[in-house]
Amino acid sequence: MKKGLSDVVTTVLIILLVLASIVIVWSFIRPTLKNAGEQIETDSLTSSLVVVSGSVVDTPSAQTIRFNVKRNQGGGDIVGFNVTLENSTGYSRTFGNYQNASLKEFEVKQVTLVYTGKGLGSIKKIILVPLIRSPQTSKVSSGKLPTTYTVPSGSTSSGNTTSPPPTPVCGNSIVETGEACDPPGFQLMCSDLSYTDDGNDFRLVTCTSSCTWNTSQCIGQQH
Repeated sequence: MKKGLSDVVTTVLIILLVLASIVIVWSFIRPTLKNAGEQIETDSLTSSLVVVSGSVVDTPSAQTIRFNVKRNQGGGDIVGFNVTLENSTGYSRTFGNYQNASLKEFEVKQVTLVYTGKGLGSIKKIILVPLIRSPQTSKVSSGKLPTTYTVPSGSTSSGNTTSPPPTPVCGNSIVETGEACDPPGFQLMCSDLSYTDDGNDFRLVTCTSSCTWNTSQCIGQQH
């Protein structure tokens, strides 16, 4: 009887020691995991956008402004962005027209805004704030690096219509209208273009000299 009781006590003590060890180990690991998660969160929120120099055409008579937005290199899932237009007096208005305009690294997107009735007149500054989806919670938040672009003199058009989009230049590392990619430096995996077939989706896809993806190495169907 005493031996049986001793075995039970020993087993209980072993279980308590194991639980205590788990608690101690977790107390050391938890801060590290938390800091790593916070670092990922911080890094993702530092993705930034820029207005492509020379792309701005402001037409006050038509209350319209057009420009190109480029995403810089950096992590984070940019799902869209807000644009704030400011005039020479410091008066500004924010536009949410592009909150669902996702951007990949180095991708360029053309923006056209009509500011009729906003009391802005000629535009002097463009402020971009990326909207980034958190990898931890999937919550969308404003990025920590808003970009302010001062519109140079000579960007204002006196006509009632804006000029057509600039002709894309293949080979300048900027993905412009009509281009799928732009060399040099652009490469993806087949999986990035939605190819899946028995592990071959990790083959590299390169950008051709005509700014299209060379998918000859991808096997299977594109979904």
